[in-house]
Amino acid sequence: MTRIGILVQPDFLEHHVGVRNYMLTLYQYLVPKADVRFLSYYRPPHNPTTNWYWLHVQNPGILKDNGVTEDWRLTGTPLSVLEQYHAGGGHPGHVPTHIWYAQFGPRLETGNIDVLIISNPWLVDFTDRLPVPRQIGIVYDAIPNRYCLTEGGKPFTFASQHLNGFRYFRSHCDDTLAISEASSVDLVDLMRFTPDQVGWLPPIVPVDCLKTTSVKTKRSNTILLASPLDRRKGLVAMPRLVAAAGPKLEGLKMYGAVRCSPDELTTFFRELPRNLPVEWYPRATSKTTERLFREAKLTLFPSLNEGLGLPLIEAQLRGCPVVTRNARPMSDLTLGGSCLLTDEPAKDAAIVRELFETERFDHAGLETQAREFFHTATLPDRVFRQLQGRPLPCAVVRAA
Repeated sequence: MTRIGILVQPDFLEHHVGVRNYMLTLYQYLVPKADVRFLSYYRPPHNPTTNWYWLHVQNPGILKDNGVTEDWRLTGTPLSVLEQYHAGGGHPGHVPTHIWYAQFGPRLETGNIDVLIISNPWLVDFTDRLPVPRQIGIVYDAIPNRYCLTEGGKPFTFASQHLNGFRYFRSHCDDTLAISEASSVDLVDLMRFTPDQVGWLPPIVPVDCLKTTSVKTKRSNTILLASPLDRRKGLVAMPRLVAAAGPKLEGLKMYGAVRCSPDELTTFFRELPRNLPVEWYPRATSKTTERLFREAKLTLFPSLNEGLGLPLIEAQLRGCPVVTRNARPMSDLTLGGSCLLTDEPAKDAAIVRELFETERFDHAGLETQAREFFHTATLPDRVFRQLQGRPLPCAVVRAA
């Protein structure tokens, strides 16, 4: 049986919720077809020796639920929800993941790995090719490298870490796979990859979304925000777009941790309609997010930058139309009934209100369309074959 190693950070279950979700989804796609193991490495300070080890997660439920096994729920008016958040310590924390580490020594080849998946470019701090028969670099986006030109501090450091990984991928990986076609174009345009070095994976669908569900919920006149508390997600525009739904809006549902400054967090809640009922999950299980998608009338996702836009996929597979920006890759994922914003406030407010007030929206029809569009019946096998080295699509290069 093929042994596939997924190279991750030692504490990857505690960070990067989107990356974690992506890697755990890949893991679950591959486990029925191969011997799949997480691994990482440690290099002591002032010591060139690299120690490799396997990561074993004690609780299998963590692997199936993106590292979250219980909810943290806050409800009330916008300002009371903010007060509850601060009263709870301002951070939801994580349920202990109980990772066991099993060292197998300084020589990676003793792990007998057939295919090594390097889960992110910022993990790379080596220059020579790793001793495995086949290795694949996964790329989410080149956003930090664009941001470093306009912002200081962390974006510059993070961009430098990405650049190290991109250089290694270019020189040593048998395939570099972006998580969307749009991200693969960025690699060619910005990172000096040639088109034949880059492919892209089809849009990944979380395992819980692959099968139809027997869960039936009643839709309410509510809007859902997916991981909104991040400037990159269009945080500044969200209160205005929520309010645009008008007097029929009965409540706001949202999930996701805080990834913005304290001032931005306070401003967001203060700018929401004062008495609007809010249900916020700073930490949510997949069962809860499914319920939220199935209860909301629409999902608002005005993200400024994405490598993929996983909530757009999840929403439509639960029959919930989305409103997102008219930019790739988000616009590549929107299906019938979903809407694209114009970046003109008055027109965007009208778009939200029109969709929100639409009567008898065909939620079941949207779900059926999404299952066909995202290949839910065959997707794990498609991804497995692509990782094995079957012909990959080349990046599309923009005309000069």
